[in-house]
Amino acid sequence: MALRQMPVPAPASPRASVIEYHAPDGSAERPRQGCPQSMRDAGSPKETGFVRSLLIIVGMTLLFLVLLEGICSLALTVNELARHSRRPLAERSHTRYDPLLGWSNIPNLALASLYGPGIDFRTNSQGVRNDRDFDAVVPRDKVRALCVGDSFTLGYGVDNEQPWCQILTTLDGHLETVNMGQGGYGLDQSYLWYTRDGVRLRHDLVIFAFITEDFFRVARDTFAGYGKPVLKVVGNRLVTTNVPVPRRAYYLPWLTQNARLFNQLKVLEVLERVLARVVPERGSAADPDPGQIRDVASRIFEELQRTAEQQHAVLVLVHLPVLEDYEGRASDPWREFVRGESTRRGIPFLEVADDLRRLPADRVGPLFNEHYTVEGNRFVAQAIYSKLRALPPVVSRLSLVSGRASPTSR
Repeated sequence: MALRQMPVPAPASPRASVIEYHAPDGSAERPRQGCPQSMRDAGSPKETGFVRSLLIIVGMTLLFLVLLEGICSLALTVNELARHSRRPLAERSHTRYDPLLGWSNIPNLALASLYGPGIDFRTNSQGVRNDRDFDAVVPRDKVRALCVGDSFTLGYGVDNEQPWCQILTTLDGHLETVNMGQGGYGLDQSYLWYTRDGVRLRHDLVIFAFITEDFFRVARDTFAGYGKPVLKVVGNRLVTTNVPVPRRAYYLPWLTQNARLFNQLKVLEVLERVLARVVPERGSAADPDPGQIRDVASRIFEELQRTAEQQHAVLVLVHLPVLEDYEGRASDPWREFVRGESTRRGIPFLEVADDLRRLPADRVGPLFNEHYTVEGNRFVAQAIYSKLRALPPVVSRLSLVSGRASPTSR
């Protein structure tokens, strides 16, 4: 019986095995060739879990670092606030919001011991630092002088009768002085206050006093965070801008004065950088243009002279020295500028810094305590009065009233 030869199966192909899948209905799907199923999957559950855990660890670490950075910057801010937080400005105690000037005195105010025990501050109904009101007209036996200026004229730190403006009346009984000094004012605000309120009182003399810093305040739209007007020369005239003065600083005065201490917070730093890219850059108030300041100051002097002449009054410019003027020379270029303006316009200019520099060093310190001490105010008053007595227009007015015995007004 012949043996039937059975077919020999062909050897397996070296290609990857073909796996046949069946659909739920029993039909065969198209074979899938290529990588094994384990390699085509997204990954094994073990590998997926490891990646997820790693991402969580990295994310938590980054979140911890962000929180730590925030806590550190907040801690530095709290430390700065605890060490350097400023008390409310003394001026906030006796001023109120003013849409033109930024701030002005509260009338009929009496603050006991504002600057220390027994050192009081009082204003009259006209909002100036005097103990009595003034008639609209000048008494016949008086020469009325308006002292216009900043805190060195106001008498920061001394009692009501001790600013140099009031001391002038003790040096000459024929002088009647009105203290129109205000803390933080620049040349611009002093000028605006005089032309708005000073002209309501008849007067013979305008003593327009300033320190060197008052020039730089002209270029700024804030002082210690509080808004102020800005004068600009447009064409041939002075224009007052930034009015009505923004009022927002008065809502949170403590925050206004201590805002700089929050610079430790990184979130504010980031916001500032973002805003710097979005908002167009404005001129720097910290680095004002001296040329523009001189233009504005020159126009202020011109307008002051014109207004004083309309009031039949004599305008006198006075540069008040600060302690740094004793040895420093930073004020000299500005004094030279005013000297040129006064010569060109025929306005008397009194310089007290030269009197200060003639003093021995051991006499200078007692004159200052940030502002003028009582002794410092007395020194300044004597220097100003001696120079006033050398001005013919002032001498003639004082001589005229000295012969009048009647106290009736004129």
